[in-house]
Amino acid sequence: MRSGPETASVSPDVTPEDGVDGADDAGLERLERENERAKVAARDAAWERVDLMRRTGRLQEVTIVQTIKSGCLIRIEGLRGFVPYALLGNAIVSEPDLDARANRGEFGEEPFPYLINKTITVRVMEVAKSERRVVCSCTAAERDILSDVLYVGQVLDGLVRSIHRFGAFVEVQAPSGQQGQVFVPTSEISWDWVSDVNKYLTLGQQVKVMVQIVAPPPKTKLVASLRALQQDPLKETLDHVMPLNSRFNNYVRFGSGVGMSQGLQPLLDALMEEEGVDKVELGRETSELQTVSQDLELWMTRRPVPGGFNLVARAGRDVQEIRVTTGLSVDAMRAAIQRVLARLG
Repeated sequence: MRSGPETASVSPDVTPEDGVDGADDAGLERLERENERAKVAARDAAWERVDLMRRTGRLQEVTIVQTIKSGCLIRIEGLRGFVPYALLGNAIVSEPDLDARANRGEFGEEPFPYLINKTITVRVMEVAKSERRVVCSCTAAERDILSDVLYVGQVLDGLVRSIHRFGAFVEVQAPSGQQGQVFVPTSEISWDWVSDVNKYLTLGQQVKVMVQIVAPPPKTKLVASLRALQQDPLKETLDHVMPLNSRFNNYVRFGSGVGMSQGLQPLLDALMEEEGVDKVELGRETSELQTVSQDLELWMTRRPVPGGFNLVARAGRDVQEIRVTTGLSVDAMRAAIQRVLARLG
């Protein structure tokens, strides 16, 4: 028989307070897990919203938070986004060829500090969640806004902002004040064959363009032309071409009544048989406003062509350019054509 009050046995390694702390720790861990899941869900939702912007083409106002060597960092829906200098928009940074110059380090590690905290309008161009990358463009946003006020056939003054092997981008301003860039493909730079855009245009050059295509968002497309404002050499008067045989009223007819498609291939084949002719290929094709003659007529243009000569064939309203690559002189070329026409006649 035990005497005195009965007491509970307590392990020397555990105190009553330990049970309370353990419960608190478990609660804290559970709360942290819930908070982390909430953060992940919020980030996933932000990525989805940004990707929806990309898919729909919706424009978004954002703030520039930092400038780095290659572009600007922004915050969009809580995510970090990037705007390369090439896509920053010339309404904000007016210096030409920014992207290449920045990559060469001309502006230092943190260029254009005046852009920090500036509000800009962007269009989301690329979203890569796995790589945590969001690429945006002010230039695309400007183009979307500009597409609402431009129309086909409109003539605008512009400034060449970038030059590429496939064409050039020209900054224009609509009469209502909107600014943006239109694309001029190589085929719309000149009536001549353009193998090197730099031979026709320079950065910062002032040009006049005619709007050719206006496609609205989300697949915005603004295409303009320089050559539409130039005279087409195929439609020039007879004073601009060299007659091949003056005895035939300043042009040579062959195969009376023969259409363009029927008459050209024998002509091309016969030209290739001439000694000194390296290559014969078709060039541009157009139509005149009225029929001059149903016969197939041939002219040699006075305009010099690098590497050879241009011929112009006409049947009815159809006019076809023929490019001849050769080292022959003008007289030798004319003689070769006369021999070809004699054989075809």
